[in-house]
Amino acid sequence: MVVPSFNSASQRLVSEVEACGARLEVAVTCRDDLSLPAGVRSWRAAGLTGDDLGFRQWQRAPSRSFERWLDGVDEPRGLTFVGDPWMDVPSLAGRSVHGWRRPAWASLEDKTKIDDFWREIGVTAPRCKVVACRRELVEPIAARLDGGRGVLVATDATRGFSSGSSGLAWVRTADQLSDVAERFATHSERVRIAEFILGVPCSVLAMVMSDGAAVFEPIEIVTLFDMSSDRLTFCGYSNRWRPSAQARDQLRGTARQIAECLAAKLGYRGIFSVDGIQTDSEFYATELNARHASGLGLWAARPDFPIYLFNRAVQESLPEIDGISARNVEESFCQLIRSIPSHSISVPASVLHEPLMPGDMLTATIESGWTQQVITYTHDKRSATIRKVEPLTADGIMAPAASVLARRLAGRPLRCFKDEFSLDIMD
Repeated sequence: MVVPSFNSASQRLVSEVEACGARLEVAVTCRDDLSLPAGVRSWRAAGLTGDDLGFRQWQRAPSRSFERWLDGVDEPRGLTFVGDPWMDVPSLAGRSVHGWRRPAWASLEDKTKIDDFWREIGVTAPRCKVVACRRELVEPIAARLDGGRGVLVATDATRGFSSGSSGLAWVRTADQLSDVAERFATHSERVRIAEFILGVPCSVLAMVMSDGAAVFEPIEIVTLFDMSSDRLTFCGYSNRWRPSAQARDQLRGTARQIAECLAAKLGYRGIFSVDGIQTDSEFYATELNARHASGLGLWAARPDFPIYLFNRAVQESLPEIDGISARNVEESFCQLIRSIPSHSISVPASVLHEPLMPGDMLTATIESGWTQQVITYTHDKRSATIRKVEPLTADGIMAPAASVLARRLAGRPLRCFKDEFSLDIMD
């Protein structure tokens, strides 16, 4: 396994490998905080602790000392490597990498390049402009694109690909714009400035297979903001969201259109996600994650299904997988996901008065003018993880509950984009 750090996703992949009859022999990383199964031999790339971009560059030209070490532990050269979804080399030190991401696919994840792709295939996107990250260039464009709610500024991939809300800023004042331009200039050559569109941040995952695309259920992306700053806070995702039938069809139709273009133009295979904003009448695409992104939610219904390895098998067009129908995958996955919906949401939290033991469940009641919801959550000093929200609203949106809990526990005026009415929290 080749990963910057051995985290929960890595552990899940190891579990899948073992469930499918193989075993982890070697782990290659760039951090010291390894928690490896017994008997696994490890190598840490020297001088790259915390530098994910540097580690990925090292993979393209690994050190001679590593190659000698690997030959010593794998003299027959029989190992096969698996990496994280960003790994973009087909081999490492003479051993094949299973499920690697092609560079042409990876380039679509650059937020300053994706709009050319949207225009080419006819996908609706916010008005935007890409310029060098210099204040004197950014200011006039931001003024032109600001429709009264500010603009979104996104970084390029100069220092690696970003995920969640990293590399994004919602700018509403001149001072914020100046701060963002200065901050982003340290790790980004260019920025994309886009009009701000109010709606539900959301995503759709799809899988390109040999005979077409399997398109899955829309996902709510739970993102909070502080009105006093430009920073966005990604809190997780939920497939409990139930958009209107028209919105669902539009979201899934856009994902299918993108899947067909990815397959035809780039030979794409496997899972990808398209993120954007759903308004009352339109979906605006904002970014494409050409990799196995989070949020599918299949684990809640089928925790035993090896989705990471299944996706890699689709990427590599393995004969055993290539004969599976995309339509069958779509129908079975969607049925499972809708029958057992799930979420993964954690909000910032620092304020806590009562002592807790690990795993203790707490509750908070939200009250608005027309409904009450009870949030059940756990707390680990820096964040609170939402376990349940009952009852759900008719559309299943989770962001308002997350924003109320965050305001209580973080002591900051965090809001969500769905806050159309004032919610008060009661003890």
